[in-house]
Amino acid sequence: MKTSDLLKQVVKINSVIFSEDVIRRLEEYYDAKFVCDSEIQDVPMAIFYTKTAHPDSGSHYFGIYFRDSTSNQLMITNGQPAADASLVGVISDEGEIIYSHYRHHFCESKDGSVFVDGGTSYLRTNAKPSRVVNLRIVDDKLVCDSVD
Repeated sequence: MKTSDLLKQVVKINSVIFSEDVIRRLEEYYDAKFVCDSEIQDVPMAIFYTKTAHPDSGSHYFGIYFRDSTSNQLMITNGQPAADASLVGVISDEGEIIYSHYRHHFCESKDGSVFVDGGTSYLRTNAKPSRVVNLRIVDDKLVCDSVD
């Protein structure tokens, strides 16, 4: 894949925190669009984008997460820190871009050619340096920003 084509690619996202049904219900309830899973201060959460900025923070992003690992209580927070964070992805042999959603989240490509781990805390991968890409959130999408 040419670099110019890669930079236009939107990363396909599936939440590992919430089911598709829960994501859909949260999108409807908050009139928002699920962007990706990420983390803020080592707390895994689903990040959403809404066209209407929060009246106090001015942010278009919010995160939803579980209060703790033994609770089903959902918490909501300003998602701007996740939207501002740099994410690192890797490209598989088949062109799939994957990323680690949060610390200790091990992710392997569908074809098994590459893996990535570490979230925003560290990078552990078997990918060649030429297959490492920078990702960023743009409105309601996670996109490939640059190729190192």
